[in-house]
Amino acid sequence: MPPRKPKALKREYTDDNSDDDFTPGEERDDEEITMKITKKSKASKKIKKESDGDANEGSIKAKNEPMKQGYDIATGVVQDEALHAKYSAMTLDELKQYMKINRMPQSEIGQKNKRINYKKPDFVAHCVDGELWGRYPMCPKCAPKKVTLRVTYKDEHHKGQGRWRCQGYWDKNIGGLVKCSFNYSDDAKNETPQTRLPWRHPGDEISDDEEDDVNAGMEKPVEFPEDLGTLPPIDMAKKMLEICREHKLTLPQADNDAVRECYTKLQASIDYNDEYDVKTAFNLLKESFPPLTAEEKAGGPAPRNPANAALCAALEAIFAAAKTSPEDPMKAASYRKAAMSIREIDFEVTNGIAISKGKLKVPNVGPSLGAQIQFWIENGRFERMEYYERGEIPPSTKK
Repeated sequence: MPPRKPKALKREYTDDNSDDDFTPGEERDDEEITMKITKKSKASKKIKKESDGDANEGSIKAKNEPMKQGYDIATGVVQDEALHAKYSAMTLDELKQYMKINRMPQSEIGQKNKRINYKKPDFVAHCVDGELWGRYPMCPKCAPKKVTLRVTYKDEHHKGQGRWRCQGYWDKNIGGLVKCSFNYSDDAKNETPQTRLPWRHPGDEISDDEEDDVNAGMEKPVEFPEDLGTLPPIDMAKKMLEICREHKLTLPQADNDAVRECYTKLQASIDYNDEYDVKTAFNLLKESFPPLTAEEKAGGPAPRNPANAALCAALEAIFAAAKTSPEDPMKAASYRKAAMSIREIDFEVTNGIAISKGKLKVPNVGPSLGAQIQFWIENGRFERMEYYERGEIPPSTKK
């Protein structure tokens, strides 16, 4: 009996809507067997996803819309037709250059605290407004940080004045946003007019309020020895430390750590000619270790409850001492974060343990810090302060 010849298997794919179905009694070629595989339609699911996507897209757009406060100069009446035509003809990069050299905002905070970048109509409107009335002034409270005020207009007849506010600044030491006390001042509440600065064009001479000016924010002019750039790197770093100490930059108290910071910034200032730029190095040091402002020396912004002013000032003082010690930066930052939270509460702090848990829990105040605050309330000082002032780490925090 001859062996049976294997039959070939052939696959055919059809849609589930096809009428060409296999019938069991249908005759097939003996040489091959056809197996039909039905593919299920996914059109219904696709349509559903598209419909859901449209709904979600609308909800996301609603959440990310800008916060409508005051008069919007981008959608309102054009302030000057000639200036509007001038800036409308520019490219987006050119408009951004104007905004940058004039320290004008390029974004705003929308709903849900999400940042929204400006589009070309916003850039055009702000450039027209700036050339008409001047660029925004610097915040008097955040002057060393180079933060500009922002204005909210009431209507189209604003004449460049309205309600001025400060958005604060990002503090690298605590890794968070520091709120500015200007918003609670009488000037902000009474909408006191602010002096706007002259509008600048690309190529104009830089004024004294620019960031690359070593004297900006200093109590007295900064002078460098003529032979500073010719000294050996270590000697140059030591001389730079003397200059920083003279101008009260908040470098680490330990000289070895401070010299290392100066040496690092000097190395970062080397130009393409392999020469040290001492002014750039000083600006880098000033940015990382800025001197204390008059408000910080006085204990920081005024709290809502005046009875907590002394506690906030003590927390700011121990933060300044811990920041210049070998303490962990995150632990040092906890003191300032606690001071910022205590400034926002309405009641007086009479028990440190009570504000570290329970109904009176204050943000950024945990059990350890609550115990330290309780020690300050009972003794008028922080137990760890003497270690920080000597540039040491308290025994309880040593690893």
